[in-house]
Amino acid sequence: MAYVRALKTSITELSGVGPATKAGYAELGIATYSDLLLLSPRTWEDRSEVHPLGLVQDSQMANTLVEVLSHSYFGLKSGKKRTLKIIVRDVSGLGDGRLSLLCFGRNFLERTIKVGRIYYLYGSVKDNRGELQCSQFELYPATEDGDFPKQFGRILPIYPLRGSLSQRLIRANIKAVLASVDTFAEELTATMRDRYHLMTTDQAIRAYHFPPSLEVLQKARRTLALTELFYLQLVARRHKSLVQRNAKTGPSIPTKLELKCIEGLPFSLTADQIASLKEIREDLDSEMPMNRLLQGDVGSGKTLVAWISALHVLSQGAQVAFMAPTELLARQHAESAAALLQDLGIRLAFLTGSVKNKERRLLLEAIKEGEVDIVIGTHALFSAEVAFKNLRYVIIDEQHRFGVEQRLALLEKAQVPDLLLMTATPIPRTLSLTVFGNLNVSTLKTMPAG
Repeated sequence: MAYVRALKTSITELSGVGPATKAGYAELGIATYSDLLLLSPRTWEDRSEVHPLGLVQDSQMANTLVEVLSHSYFGLKSGKKRTLKIIVRDVSGLGDGRLSLLCFGRNFLERTIKVGRIYYLYGSVKDNRGELQCSQFELYPATEDGDFPKQFGRILPIYPLRGSLSQRLIRANIKAVLASVDTFAEELTATMRDRYHLMTTDQAIRAYHFPPSLEVLQKARRTLALTELFYLQLVARRHKSLVQRNAKTGPSIPTKLELKCIEGLPFSLTADQIASLKEIREDLDSEMPMNRLLQGDVGSGKTLVAWISALHVLSQGAQVAFMAPTELLARQHAESAAALLQDLGIRLAFLTGSVKNKERRLLLEAIKEGEVDIVIGTHALFSAEVAFKNLRYVIIDEQHRFGVEQRLALLEKAQVPDLLLMTATPIPRTLSLTVFGNLNVSTLKTMPAG
């Protein structure tokens, strides 16, 4: 019996996980069996019902049995730029129809997909001037009596991908991890499960990745969601009961760094930005660690408020970590920070899963020795190898895209951290209190001029 969050075995123990796959997983913040099981699918493909060619429309998924009618080529008459086209017709008995399979870069399928044979087809259909076409598809041989093979009828998870990762590999790795554990330890009480009609943790984590039906999937998602909220409440209570630090006496006033940054801006801050900075500054100087949500529409100036507030902490000799959900977004934030802060003498670093080898080792050492003031990155920031000398302030952009465990892993790298969460998704005060406990909220309603 094992807890889902206690499986610390490295993913490199899994079949097919070499250096390239490990790097892809690292970009998703995955290093252990636990990380892999807590990877949320983007969606699920329902292959449990037949969708014949005669009934599918443009951009819909075909899920049916087909017979191969012919092979042909289009494009150049000879050479590698020819593309194989396979014509198939529906033989599911639930609807007629024909489809052209466009095999870009897969001309070898002429040797494996035989004319006259029956296959199970799953693919996205496009209507091109009255001709149904499909370039992204899966084909599996039908059974000897021409029926659906075992691949039909499943509900398959679709995971986020990075690097060389593929859906097939991630599914195989997750299956291997699930098979390695006889039973997962229960994380909720029987009273909670009965009250909210939940599954056991063991049932939920297995059905979440490989559900037997959509109904079971919804129950598994509900169970894991409530489990995450349960842990979030524990984190909130723990945050509130942390040892108090020495509070700054007197009113909280902007530091010289903050004033110099604000004075150098080619525009004036909005009233909401000024008010939010005052609220954040008072939190940063209080005896209790800050736990604040900064919300506002895209373009309202949330990131600028975050950078200016970071200067308040840097003036006290501490470090700041800024985490974004994707490498592209993290890079954009790093560029904006460099434009705004480098002339002030602030030492910035950019850390994601794509930073490799010697460069990565040198960067990690600089962070550990306190030679970096602000570290900007993705999930890589909460990996075990990242250590700070004096992390005091954690800023998380688009916080809803990170799980509780991910946020907690980053917070645990500091003794008494201040936390600022940013989101463009409005969260009502009552909901924020229900979900986040003692979270305070600042809102940017006014858009900057221009």
